[in-house]
Amino acid sequence: MKKNVHSSVIHFSLIVLLNLIFISLSFSQNDSILGSPIIDLLNPDSTKNTPILVKELKDSISNSLKGNETDQLHTGFNKNNIELKQGEIISNVLKIYNNTSENIKFTIDLIYPGSWISMNDVTISYEIKPKDTLFVPVILIPTKLINGNTEVIINAFIIDIDNQQIANDNFSIYTKKKISWNVSVEPTNTFYFKNGENNKDFEYRIENTGNYKQDIFVSYKMLRGDLMLMDTNDFIIKNPNFTLSLESHQDSTLKYRTSILTQKERNFKKISINSYLPNTNLYYKKYSLYINSSEPKGIEAGAFKKGNKVDFIKLPNQAKAVEYGYPYLPLTVEASVQNLLDVNSFMSIDMRGFKQINEKASISYFTQLNYNRNYYTNNFLTNAPWYIGYFDDKKTVEVGNVSGNVIGITSYGKGVKASYSYLEKHKTGAFYVKAPGLFGQVRNESFGIFHTYLHNEYFNITGKFGRQISYYSNKSINSFSLLPNFNIQLKHFFSFVGATTTRSDYNTSTPSNQIYGFLVGGNYSSQFLEKKLKFNLGSRFNNKNFSMGSFQRFSLTHYTSYKLNKNWDTYLSNNYQNIQTYNTFTTLPGFKQELLFNNLTFSTKKDKGSYQPGVFYDYRDYLSRRIHNRGGSFRYSTYDFLQNFLVFTFIKAGYSDPIDLEVEKNYFNFEFSSLLRYHVWDFSARYNYGSFSTNAFQTQVYKDITPQNVRLSLQNQHQFKNKHLILESNLIYNYDNIYTNHSIGIFPEIFYFTNSGWKFSLRGNYSFNTSKYGSFYTNDTLVNINSNDHGRNLTQNFTIGATVRKEFGIPIPFIKKTSASLDFISFYDINGNGKRDKDEPAIENVIIRLGAKEVITNNKGEAKIKNIMMNSYPFYVRSLDNLQGWFPDVKDTIQVITNNQQFIPFVRGVKVYGDVVLDRQKIAIADTSKSFDLSRIKITATNGKTYNTLTNIKGKFEFYMPNGDYIITMDESILGSKYKLTRNNIPITLKNTQDGVYVSFYIIENRKKVVIKEFGTSDGGGD
Repeated sequence: MKKNVHSSVIHFSLIVLLNLIFISLSFSQNDSILGSPIIDLLNPDSTKNTPILVKELKDSISNSLKGNETDQLHTGFNKNNIELKQGEIISNVLKIYNNTSENIKFTIDLIYPGSWISMNDVTISYEIKPKDTLFVPVILIPTKLINGNTEVIINAFIIDIDNQQIANDNFSIYTKKKISWNVSVEPTNTFYFKNGENNKDFEYRIENTGNYKQDIFVSYKMLRGDLMLMDTNDFIIKNPNFTLSLESHQDSTLKYRTSILTQKERNFKKISINSYLPNTNLYYKKYSLYINSSEPKGIEAGAFKKGNKVDFIKLPNQAKAVEYGYPYLPLTVEASVQNLLDVNSFMSIDMRGFKQINEKASISYFTQLNYNRNYYTNNFLTNAPWYIGYFDDKKTVEVGNVSGNVIGITSYGKGVKASYSYLEKHKTGAFYVKAPGLFGQVRNESFGIFHTYLHNEYFNITGKFGRQISYYSNKSINSFSLLPNFNIQLKHFFSFVGATTTRSDYNTSTPSNQIYGFLVGGNYSSQFLEKKLKFNLGSRFNNKNFSMGSFQRFSLTHYTSYKLNKNWDTYLSNNYQNIQTYNTFTTLPGFKQELLFNNLTFSTKKDKGSYQPGVFYDYRDYLSRRIHNRGGSFRYSTYDFLQNFLVFTFIKAGYSDPIDLEVEKNYFNFEFSSLLRYHVWDFSARYNYGSFSTNAFQTQVYKDITPQNVRLSLQNQHQFKNKHLILESNLIYNYDNIYTNHSIGIFPEIFYFTNSGWKFSLRGNYSFNTSKYGSFYTNDTLVNINSNDHGRNLTQNFTIGATVRKEFGIPIPFIKKTSASLDFISFYDINGNGKRDKDEPAIENVIIRLGAKEVITNNKGEAKIKNIMMNSYPFYVRSLDNLQGWFPDVKDTIQVITNNQQFIPFVRGVKVYGDVVLDRQKIAIADTSKSFDLSRIKITATNGKTYNTLTNIKGKFEFYMPNGDYIITMDESILGSKYKLTRNNIPITLKNTQDGVYVSFYIIENRKKVVIKEFGTSDGGGD
């Protein structure tokens, strides 16, 4: 036993020694047992100053050990759970208590991951006395970290001398995965295009700063689809989304090239006729690319993710701070002449505008003048619609063509409407409307009030009262309605409407009986199952006496969508309408109409496009003629953004059963429609086979002709090399087999756009039509049932139209001008006088930022900012080209007080050059003939801005900087402890009179003490 104990002590001492070595290498746990008294392991709460004998701990230890009264040994680990961190070893203590009255000999077998190293010798035999406790250190060295968020069980089996297991215990090792990475866009997040430039290169760098290997999903998104992503070989990246795997502290750099898609080629994509400007270099454009990185399975709310926004900016040579250089009201005027060369020519002038007065107030206005006479009449003024509205956060005032918007009464014409908000939760308004005009003869008159109470985000209610008087029909209507809206926890949304009307005869010479009507309705919407199920249900009913008493209607609508899985969605919609009309004078019933539409659609999106199969069932009852229609549908669409290619197809087919016709048959019907768009071409086709209405069914039954019709359309927009001209053309063909009708129409329109905003267009319309009609209709059904031919009719028509459009700024009188314009000229100031002389060349591609406005100089070095408010602005100038030591000599701010020409002189910078000198101790250099590499040492100059350069192999450096005061700094982080810099952060001043400034940095190698001993002497020494 003594030999075994002696061997154990030696082995334990070796373990402690090795552990101390690991501690010196910073691989130990913070709470490691090594280097501490073993008593600290037994009781973490004990103090090192109060030693506790092992025998005194017998009772407390036995209570913390595992085992029954009948077990030979009771065991326990000092730590049941240990967190494993990078660069650490695992240390624990196995406590063993002999529960018998005899000595027990045993060995310990540890079970751990095979690639790890154990400091425990499995061949060592231990012996423990009765009722005694033995402490065995357990030390494991992981060769590498296990996967993140993982638990490993370390088992210890105690084997007796007969090779039988007499006890076992275990402890857990776990890791916490740190998920983190850094992303950056190089060289910057904002790129500026030069004049005529459409491509930019950039780099996206990702570094895994977590403690384990990490999968990172990277995705790219362009909101407006106006950028194209390519690699540096100009190959288009069709699917830029990918997953990247990086080891801990590994990084990856991805190189890309972006291209402005709208500048790809002429006639690649249609342009907007309403907002087109021929000279796009006059307008600021920003193209944004969003780069997102996230965990591939990061669906949790706290999942790690990072995003970058990269802006690519194309600057104009000229910019306007405001549209006009004076206080104004914007007004867009569009005059259109139609049907020239026809018998009914007319012209309309549309004028409208919107003015944002401040952040809270705005005003809008419009009118339209129509001319359709060849002689003067004031109808174009008296009958012209017009409107002026003022809105702010407290009140609204509207004049002209306004509506009271009260359910149950008709308030058309011209009038006044106003509202006011007060006490934060209340809003009250009123209106008064007359027809046909606010002044003069009155046919209809209506007025009313309304009030809204907004309690909170969960509840609001609106009440409205209105009265309508019709002098034409001698009737009046009073209406009162309530519209409450509330929701439950912003998930279940309810809205209701209730209205009642009282109608009476306005003619006082005859008795008047008041007639009461009502309307009720409601709507409910919500989302369930984590927003997979969306539901909406609404209904409305009004009786025949409601409002004017013209109809009784009941409607019910339903819509449900459900996400079946990640690939499929389903949609169910139902719509029911039941309408009974009445004669408002005789109150007798008119026609009745009952409609029911049901659609069930499934939708999925694949790489090739979107697919939507579905089924439908419709029921129609019009004029007591019922039709059942059922069948299936299919919709397909795809869009190739890079090629500007779109395909849309819809097919619907089924059988219809006209229940009330004499012939009981199910008739087949078919509908096909399609749209094909490629670049600036649009082709659409539609084909119908069969009957889709009651009248069409009667024609089909009595004439034995299945209705068929075809419509084909071809559209094109041609963009000329002259950017001011655009031609739009439309060719349409229609065919109807009932009357063998053929029609062809050609509709070209040419547009001319000026740089100042004028738009002119001239259009021609030519149509040709040929038909062969049957002659008469029955008196009761109004359906053509005979086929008497009157021969073929040929008609053709040709008309011309024209349009002129321009946006104006109407000056507001009696207000002083508050803005000015600046003309910028950038040039090489060779003689340094600050003004441009004839022999001084201009500089193109210079960014000029004045306040928030940015422009870029053209090939003449010119740029302009118009109509900027008179004030003081920050001023920033930078050249996109490397001018090799030429810098702008401008101030940081500019005071705008009047129209002015602003020179931007670029002066030659002062050359700052120097050396990094290394003073090494020659006696310590083994090879004095070998030069020391002093390259790539970073030298920095700062004066609010930062300039950097690197040294060459001999330690020489140079760079150019504009005039000013600078601090020149050398990067000392490369020196370590072996060298020191005698002086750093050197101040210098650069002036126009200087050609260069020399700066040096002196590095000294720390001296070593050298002892020189002469043999043959009693002593010697020296430094």
